[in-house]
Amino acid sequence: MTQDDDSGTRPHDGPAARPQGERHVVAAPDRLWIDRGGVVALVILLLMVCLAITAWTFLDYGFSGPAGRSSELQLALTYVGAGVLGLALPLAVLVAYARHRRPGVSIPDAVVASIVVVLLALPAVVPAVVSAAPAGAADAARRTAPPTAAERQFEDGDVEAELRRVGDETVRLLGGEPDAVDLDDLVSTTDCELSNADDGLAWRYIFDPRHLQDLDGQRLLGEDETELSTATGDLEGVRAAWADRGIGAREVPDVEGLLEAEAPWFEDGSAHAGVDGAVYLFTVCLVPPQSAS
Repeated sequence: MTQDDDSGTRPHDGPAARPQGERHVVAAPDRLWIDRGGVVALVILLLMVCLAITAWTFLDYGFSGPAGRSSELQLALTYVGAGVLGLALPLAVLVAYARHRRPGVSIPDAVVASIVVVLLALPAVVPAVVSAAPAGAADAARRTAPPTAAERQFEDGDVEAELRRVGDETVRLLGGEPDAVDLDDLVSTTDCELSNADDGLAWRYIFDPRHLQDLDGQRLLGEDETELSTATGDLEGVRAAWADRGIGAREVPDVEGLLEAEAPWFEDGSAHAGVDGAVYLFTVCLVPPQSAS
């Protein structure tokens, strides 16, 4: 067989072997997820949400009162969450592009959008996180700490009974009669927050003749009276009685006839007795007694 015959009968894999008129289609390389539609829009949308959360949190914390304000820990976690929400996707786009980029292929729109988003989000989020992080860490440590010794003083005791003993004795030394009024008008409680942010109770003993009625509904003082007719003004006797119970006493500067009680379980500046017979004893926020838990 001649060389020409051999070449004419040998199968060919090149272009000459294809049927006349058939088009050759080159398979396109697999598309990365960053090339697909919607990624750019999602990157921009998450940036808007991130910036909105950051701005709203900053304004809410700055202008809300203490009662409605978020804690430092919540503030820091919100900033971190906003940063993750806004930066996670664009950073993932950039990492995916860096790992799979192909020479000669144009940069996808998602990569360009991600670069812009990172440049916009980092200056907005990172300073907020950095500024809030120390306070957030301190707040987290505070919340994991136990209540103070003063807050636990009556954890296994009866704070109401002790408050009544101190208050009733003080009232009688000043010439009043606590049994002449309703107990609910003397002692009350209010919810409060302990130093570690747990729920607590604050107790109040208030005997002020100007605002109290006796058990028959009659006011203790007449319209023109400023103190009880039985008032003794015996502040020295009160000082001695408090000392016997381990409670300190000091005269209030620039206020004549007012003695302030000093004890770890009394709120600073809110426990005092006056020559007019008025007695105010406010406790700090206390761990609720076991019987009340």
